[in-house]
Amino acid sequence: MSMKKFGVLFLCFVGIVLFVFSANAEETGKQPKKSCVKNVPDSIIKSFETAYPNAVIKEGEMRTKGTTTYYEIEGKEGSQKKEVTYNSDGTVFKIMESIDVNSLPVPVKAVLAKNYSKYKIKRAEKITRDNTTNYKVCLRGCFFISKKIIMDESGNIIKKDKEK
Repeated sequence: MSMKKFGVLFLCFVGIVLFVFSANAEETGKQPKKSCVKNVPDSIIKSFETAYPNAVIKEGEMRTKGTTTYYEIEGKEGSQKKEVTYNSDGTVFKIMESIDVNSLPVPVKAVLAKNYSKYKIKRAEKITRDNTTNYKVCLRGCFFISKKIIMDESGNIIKKDKEK
């Protein structure tokens, strides 16, 4: 191999290594990328960081429903995804957290086993709002048929989407 080819290969290798390390540093950094956090006050970001000190903010945005303004912060703490919605005064409106399927309450698992045994649980989320906890379960059946079901802690179905 000529020195010229070796030099080109070496520079390509160094470029790839630098790219990978810079991408990894950005992924593991605590500070949110400003381009991913739009119109969210610093106080809301600080509230999220205080509540979840080990989470990395992935996205944040302002949402308006009617005359009410909300701020959503999406983050990840290890393998657990979190989406926290704040009222404009900084109080928590709703928390959605991905959870392990095995940590679903027994009554929820019982309803799934009885009524949806032909489906595989794809993912589960815990939704907390107004001191009430519900569980959203995404199911996958044969022929890529999927369902989303929201249940309370007792396994009562609150909402279910049509099969897709």
